[in-house]
Amino acid sequence: MPIPETDIITVTYGNMLPVLKRTVESLYKFREAPFRLIVVNNGSRDGTAAYCAGLPDCELIDLPENVGTVKALNLGLKKSVAPFIARMDHDVEFVMPWQSGLLGLFKTAEDVGMAGPRLLNTDGTLYAALFSFFFKIPRIPARFKVSDPFMFPRALRRFVHYTQHSSEADDDLVFGTRRAVYHVSGAFFVMKRAAFEKVGFPDESYPDMNGSYEDLDYTLRFVKNGFKIIYEGGVKVVHHCSRPENFRPEPALWKNHLMFKEKWGFL
Repeated sequence: MPIPETDIITVTYGNMLPVLKRTVESLYKFREAPFRLIVVNNGSRDGTAAYCAGLPDCELIDLPENVGTVKALNLGLKKSVAPFIARMDHDVEFVMPWQSGLLGLFKTAEDVGMAGPRLLNTDGTLYAALFSFFFKIPRIPARFKVSDPFMFPRALRRFVHYTQHSSEADDDLVFGTRRAVYHVSGAFFVMKRAAFEKVGFPDESYPDMNGSYEDLDYTLRFVKNGFKIIYEGGVKVVHHCSRPENFRPEPALWKNHLMFKEKWGFL
């Protein structure tokens, strides 16, 4: 196919073909412009490969075993050629058109490098929206919003925390806004190729194979490289947070948190 406007990369997780089908069907349902779907089948052996091979405008990378979320994602990124690249979890669901709402943001300013939607849980509460930092000292009830967390010396960054309003009630008046932020969730975001080529690939050295904190690490790298990240609350995407039946939390999760803290000084 000709070079599409957007390459959309998703990594399978466990043997969860019905979950992947729901995501893909909703993606194609709200298709507004040509895109290519790149599926990295991360060791799934439940018919995922055969299903993806039959999809239009889809390229399959079929891995014999699970190599971890970030390593698999990077294999997909290496296949990407489009001017825009989307990272998409296997368990999101599109409930409205999104391409015009997100891709249009890159035309607003040359330094916009990434954009993401309002993410909802299946019960209608927020999964992630309007990410922001705040400064809070233990045992002191007050907290203060931080416009630029990097203004603090590293010694004080341990008092800088963040919120993305997870599990809070959704409110169009509050969360339906558009704003520059420091992070949009790796469950779904779009980035400009020129920005990606400057920032580079997500960091594979985070030990938790399922992925945690590595997306926040990645978006902070965009900011540090001079790019804006735009949250577009007018676009909603549902995140199902689906897990395999035999799912067990990755024991290295705490190591990801520790690595992130050591690298950036936050939290």
